[in-house]
Amino acid sequence: MKVLSCEYDFVVVGGGVAGTVAAIAAARLGVKTALVQNRPVLGGPSGSECCQNSDVFTEICIASRTKSKCDKFKADLEGKTATKITTAQVDANSVPQLVELINKEKPDIVINVALPYQDLTIMDACLETKTDYVDTANYEHP
Repeated sequence: MKVLSCEYDFVVVGGGVAGTVAAIAAARLGVKTALVQNRPVLGGPSGSECCQNSDVFTEICIASRTKSKCDKFKADLEGKTATKITTAQVDANSVPQLVELINKEKPDIVINVALPYQDLTIMDACLETKTDYVDTANYEHP
């Protein structure tokens, strides 16, 4: 087995939402960064991973076409996190609706945990609003 030797200023272990955002932030500051991940995709499965790191994710807005699901998710997390959680209804297939929500919420980053076929509309809305985007959407067969 060949062992590689590399030097980094910052090593992030775990490519969940918080790890991915930390690695991106460090790299943007010019820090030589390594991100170590054991899955084929980056990002975590849901907003609950964001809420586990309230120092980074002080506020999140959970949005879906079914707001009642977002509200239930928010209720399940309340009291377990210091993160301020809001919810919204949006059709992720509608760029105008996404742009309206992004302009209203003014997020630093949009994290897509939707279905992969919604990637392009969410990316288009982020491009239009000049909002950073992390894609965690992937299809995993049950």
